[in-house]
Amino acid sequence: MPAFRDIIDVPLIVQKPVRSKEEVRKEFGINDGEKLLLFNFGGQDASWSLEAEFLPEDWKCLVCAAPAGQILPPNFKSVASDVYTPDLIVASDCMLGKIGYGTTSEALAFEVPVVFVHRDYFNEEPFLRNMLEYHHCGVEIIRWDFLTGCCNPYLTKALRIDPSYKGPLNGGEVIAQIAEEVALGRNSPINKNADGKPNLDLVMSLHILAAMH
Repeated sequence: MPAFRDIIDVPLIVQKPVRSKEEVRKEFGINDGEKLLLFNFGGQDASWSLEAEFLPEDWKCLVCAAPAGQILPPNFKSVASDVYTPDLIVASDCMLGKIGYGTTSEALAFEVPVVFVHRDYFNEEPFLRNMLEYHHCGVEIIRWDFLTGCCNPYLTKALRIDPSYKGPLNGGEVIAQIAEEVALGRNSPINKNADGKPNLDLVMSLHILAAMH
């Protein structure tokens, strides 16, 4: 028996940037001609240490969730824990880290390539990885290379793959519309439970998803 009786495919749900690429790069001192890497590895073991030689020349890196007290090389800059990530993604030339739904959807929406490390026991990864690779937006880095800072070949490859995602990005609006139709009892294959009563759990879940947009 499947986990859900009905599945409706909707467009990507994407958080939109609120600042321009130029504004963000200026704030962090990224000069014209320099490449910017966004390093986002939050929620994982943070015992790693970053060295200046991990980056190619003319690259700088913004580090999300840097370990407390770690002194970063001059070509790495730590960002606040509450920073609005979509602004950073739009300003970046490439991302490095693990993939989740948010990272994948925003990378596709803003056409920023991702160099990603395989995550063990993460059931969503095969689907997210397929989306990234299908739209020329993902490059897997060998874990040992990631841990030892051998990133240059992967960054070079990422800049050559030419991400291209032309699908709709209005998943939040679509979910809100479905929630409204279900709440109003309109003709919908998902608006009732097996006993014929309105599916209130579904209505609440859809409203929560729409609010996250």
